[in-house]
Amino acid sequence: MAGLPFQPPRPGVLEGAIPVAAASAPAIPPNNRTSEKPPNLLDAMNAAGADEEAVAEAPAKPKPTRKATRAVRARAGVPILRLLWFEPAVVKRIRAMTDWEELCDPPTPPPSAEPRHVDPIRDERAREERDVIAVLSGARPAPSSALVGVVERALGEHGELSPPVVVVAGELTMCFDPRERVRAMIAAATPLVTHDAALSASLAAARGALDDPALEGAEGIAKALLSHVRELVAKCKRGPTQAFLDAEVERALVAQRKYQKQDVFGRPWLRAELLTGAEEGPTLVYLPAALGPLLPLAERFQVRMVAEVDLAQDLAASDRRPLVLRAMAIARFVARSALAP
Repeated sequence: MAGLPFQPPRPGVLEGAIPVAAASAPAIPPNNRTSEKPPNLLDAMNAAGADEEAVAEAPAKPKPTRKATRAVRARAGVPILRLLWFEPAVVKRIRAMTDWEELCDPPTPPPSAEPRHVDPIRDERAREERDVIAVLSGARPAPSSALVGVVERALGEHGELSPPVVVVAGELTMCFDPRERVRAMIAAATPLVTHDAALSASLAAARGALDDPALEGAEGIAKALLSHVRELVAKCKRGPTQAFLDAEVERALVAQRKYQKQDVFGRPWLRAELLTGAEEGPTLVYLPAALGPLLPLAERFQVRMVAEVDLAQDLAASDRRPLVLRAMAIARFVARSALAP
């Protein structure tokens, strides 16, 4: 070895080391995959399990409750609703309507065998009342002009009619007994015309005619007597004004609830008229006779009703309206602005 020339080491190579690529060689991009070969079945199952655990651990997005949905739909201008009465049979009818299904609460689950605290809010009666109120406030009211179409869609294969149920809204005007109106007019005018003997005698004669049982239900004669009494009062120079008498008569009829009654559909009803729009005529409405004491002391008030649309029963009526509404639930509503002082 002594006569051999000296050989220095090559650059970049160390003794005992494995040679590496030169610095000028392009860098290989890093590979994030653990293996170039496709994952086997076990790897796929493990990955799916990890994804499911991640989803389970993530907080679930709460679904909006029915109460929250109704609260979103509510607006500041929604009027105040005061339920006056509803017929128990109406609950089944409104729950069967597909258009109103989302407005009603879901059925109460059957009670479990284990003893539990009974929540009175979940009582069936309370749930029925909530469903009626929800439909009255949330369903779209049908105008009077649409009632004919509602009836036509309810006709069966052979033309038979099963009275459909609708929600209506508007101004309800109570009809008072025509004979009681004449009595109230005479009672209001008599003390004010005592100085006129002839007028007092005429009013007494008109009062006696009203007591004749043969005039029961004779609406035309009662209206004629009312016109006669008005003419008598107008002839009195020192008598009360007609506007004053009309106001007193209306106040007396409302205070004494002298509503006009009619026996139709197998039982007595109170007559009223519903005006759903300024451009539409009033629709005759029948209210149960027992509802009288629950109505507000006013001749006119705003209402929302669930009612059956049926054919008119009083074929001798002078108005000849072909369709009537038979109330099944009624609520009074007042604008919130009315609460302002």
